[in-house]
Amino acid sequence: MIGYIEALTFALVSKKDTLDNMLESEDSLKNYVQIYKPKTSTFELFRTSLIPSMLKVIEKNIMSPLPIKAFEIADVVLLDTNTETGAVNRRKLCIGYVDN
Repeated sequence: MIGYIEALTFALVSKKDTLDNMLESEDSLKNYVQIYKPKTSTFELFRTSLIPSMLKVIEKNIMSPLPIKAFEIADVVLLDTNTETGAVNRRKLCIGYVDN
Protein backbone atom coordinates (compact mmCIF):
# COMPACT_ATOMS: atom_id res chain seq x y z
CA MET A 1 0.00 0.00 0.00
CA ILE A 2 3.00 2.34 -0.18
CA GLY A 3 3.32 2.38 -3.96
CA TYR A 4 6.25 0.00 -4.58
CA ILE A 5 6.17 -2.38 -7.52
CA GLU A 6 7.65 -5.85 -7.36
CA ALA A 7 10.58 -6.63 -9.62
CA LEU A 8 11.04 -10.21 -10.80
CA THR A 9 14.52 -10.82 -12.19
CA PHE A 10 16.59 -13.86 -13.13
CA ALA A 11 18.72 -15.67 -10.54
CA LEU A 12 21.43 -16.08 -13.17
CA VAL A 13 23.52 -13.05 -14.15
CA SER A 14 26.40 -12.27 -16.48
CA LYS A 15 29.98 -11.89 -15.32
CA LYS A 16 30.18 -8.47 -17.02
CA ASP A 17 27.12 -7.05 -15.24
CA THR A 18 28.23 -8.39 -11.89
CA LEU A 19 31.78 -7.09 -12.13
CA ASP A 20 30.85 -3.69 -13.60
CA ASN A 21 27.82 -2.91 -11.41
CA MET A 22 29.41 -4.02 -8.16
CA LEU A 23 32.90 -2.67 -8.99
CA GLU A 24 34.49 -6.05 -8.30
CA SER A 25 37.69 -7.54 -9.69
CA GLU A 26 38.08 -10.78 -11.64
CA ASP A 27 39.44 -12.39 -8.44
CA SER A 28 36.02 -12.07 -6.78
CA LEU A 29 34.52 -14.58 -9.25
CA LYS A 30 35.81 -17.40 -7.04
CA ASN A 31 33.06 -16.41 -4.56
CA TYR A 32 30.27 -17.14 -7.08
CA VAL A 33 28.60 -20.37 -8.13
CA GLN A 34 29.40 -20.48 -11.85
CA ILE A 35 27.64 -22.32 -14.65
CA TYR A 36 29.84 -24.81 -16.49
CA LYS A 37 29.64 -24.13 -20.27
CA PRO A 38 26.77 -21.59 -20.23
CA LYS A 39 24.66 -21.36 -23.40
CA THR A 40 24.68 -17.55 -23.38
CA SER A 41 26.91 -14.91 -21.83
CA THR A 42 23.95 -13.36 -19.99
CA PHE A 43 23.49 -16.38 -17.69
CA GLU A 44 26.94 -17.32 -16.34
CA LEU A 45 26.75 -16.96 -12.54
CA PHE A 46 24.24 -17.33 -9.75
CA ARG A 47 23.82 -13.97 -8.07
CA THR A 48 25.04 -13.40 -4.53
CA SER A 49 23.28 -10.04 -4.23
CA LEU A 50 20.05 -8.50 -5.53
CA ILE A 51 21.67 -5.10 -6.05
CA PRO A 52 22.90 -5.62 -9.67
CA SER A 53 19.42 -6.79 -10.69
CA MET A 54 17.77 -3.81 -8.99
CA LEU A 55 20.17 -1.45 -10.78
CA LYS A 56 19.10 -2.98 -14.11
CA VAL A 57 15.42 -2.54 -13.21
CA ILE A 58 16.02 1.12 -12.42
CA GLU A 59 18.09 1.58 -15.59
CA LYS A 60 15.32 0.13 -17.78
CA ASN A 61 12.67 2.32 -16.12
CA ILE A 62 14.61 5.58 -15.92
CA MET A 63 12.20 7.29 -18.37
CA SER A 64 9.23 6.52 -16.09
CA PRO A 65 7.80 9.34 -13.98
CA LEU A 66 9.57 9.87 -10.67
CA PRO A 67 9.68 8.54 -8.06
CA ILE A 68 10.65 5.02 -9.14
CA LYS A 69 9.92 2.66 -6.26
CA ALA A 70 10.65 -1.05 -6.64
CA PHE A 71 11.40 -4.03 -4.44
CA GLU A 72 12.44 -7.65 -4.90
CA ILE A 73 12.36 -10.59 -2.52
CA ALA A 74 14.30 -13.49 -4.04
CA ASP A 75 16.93 -16.12 -3.47
CA VAL A 76 20.66 -15.69 -3.88
CA VAL A 77 23.20 -18.53 -3.97
CA LEU A 78 26.20 -18.47 -1.65
CA LEU A 79 29.12 -20.89 -1.49
CA ASP A 80 29.07 -23.06 1.63
CA THR A 81 31.55 -25.91 2.11
CA ASN A 82 29.47 -27.36 4.96
CA THR A 83 26.64 -28.44 2.65
CA GLU A 84 26.45 -31.48 0.39
CA THR A 85 26.22 -29.39 -2.79
CA GLY A 86 28.78 -26.77 -1.76
CA ALA A 87 26.22 -23.96 -1.99
CA VAL A 88 23.19 -22.68 -0.12
CA ASN A 89 20.18 -20.53 -1.09
CA ARG A 90 19.34 -17.50 1.03
CA ARG A 91 16.23 -15.30 0.71
CA LYS A 92 17.06 -11.57 0.45
CA LEU A 93 15.17 -8.27 0.15
CA CYS A 94 16.27 -5.33 -2.00
CA ILE A 95 14.48 -1.98 -2.22
CA GLY A 96 15.15 0.63 -4.90
CA TYR A 97 13.96 4.24 -4.64
CA VAL A 98 14.82 6.96 -7.19
CA ASP A 99 13.65 10.58 -6.93
CA ASN A 100 14.98 14.10 -7.34
